[in-house]
Amino acid sequence: MAILPVLALHLKPLLPLPPPAYRWAWDHIQRNGTYGVCLFFLISGFLITRIIDSMPKGLFEPSWKKFYVRRTGRILPLFLLVALLGSMFFAVLGTSSEASVFCFKLPANPWDAVFWGSIFLFVFNWAKTFAMGTWQGIGLHWVVFWSLAVEEQFYVFYPWLLRWLGNDKKLIRFMGFVIFAGLAWRWFLFAGLFPRGLDLKWGSFSFFDQIALGVILYVLQKRLGPYLSKAKRTSFALTAVGLSTLAAVYWGTYSEEELDWVLGPILMALGLFFFLLGGLNLSFFESKFWAIFAYPGKYSYGNYLLHVSVLYLLHTYLAGLNVFAAFAIFVTASTLVSAFSFHLFEVPVNRWARSLMGA
Repeated sequence: MAILPVLALHLKPLLPLPPPAYRWAWDHIQRNGTYGVCLFFLISGFLITRIIDSMPKGLFEPSWKKFYVRRTGRILPLFLLVALLGSMFFAVLGTSSEASVFCFKLPANPWDAVFWGSIFLFVFNWAKTFAMGTWQGIGLHWVVFWSLAVEEQFYVFYPWLLRWLGNDKKLIRFMGFVIFAGLAWRWFLFAGLFPRGLDLKWGSFSFFDQIALGVILYVLQKRLGPYLSKAKRTSFALTAVGLSTLAAVYWGTYSEEELDWVLGPILMALGLFFFLLGGLNLSFFESKFWAIFAYPGKYSYGNYLLHVSVLYLLHTYLAGLNVFAAFAIFVTASTLVSAFSFHLFEVPVNRWARSLMGA
């Protein structure tokens, strides 16, 4: 649910318009791809909180060393490989075609210190806000780093915050404040209260509220899970409400200049919040039938960072296909590449990094 809209959004520019019979459906699948990242953020908040809570001393006494080593081992190897891969593609292809420009173009000054520094310091979303004009456009391969930057900015202080808060109630209150702050930030942008000419919608405060909602989801699931696993009707109702909300927001009218950009990200996150709060307690979703649909998500980190390279390599072939066939082939190919990356590179290097750093 989270990765597919992102892949659809990024596939569209390299394909011709589909026939009129398919155009409406395809437009409604791909146009809200950014919402897929909002879902990622909520899932991330849930999973990272669960990982910390699984440590020997629990959620509010995390081992800083183990947490940061785990993040380093999971994030950095593929991140560095993808940065190297994009540089190599641009060095070989340059601006030889529209596809190479769309996918891999570096700033006007390929050695721009702000560009490279912001990528490796995980502040790329802020640099994108302030420096995009001087870069004169960059390829999609680099643009996707913005969401990784948002996540890492949230988590760099997260273990310290948990120790400071100390209990569930304070954690929920604090995350409630983060959610309110995110809504206020996007409203101020919509209302024009910030300086014109700055694309501040990519600032981290536009997205921290979705991660915060994922944190609250984990705490509530831990508390309410034993009850909801027995109250099947309640769990089913929560799942239905969540799925209905997701559908209504995703398929509704969307424009970055309209008010739904303010409410859309948190409404999508709330939809997924209720869907998971109910669905995690329904045995229906434990069926092996769902396994094949889980693979794009299982390998979603690789899918997110590697799909632009896959798109470039396949775009000439995909352009001659029905748009839905092209999408299916693109998703399958990207997921397979990500699976190979996960099992043959990411997992072994992650284990090696944890061993090297004593965690």
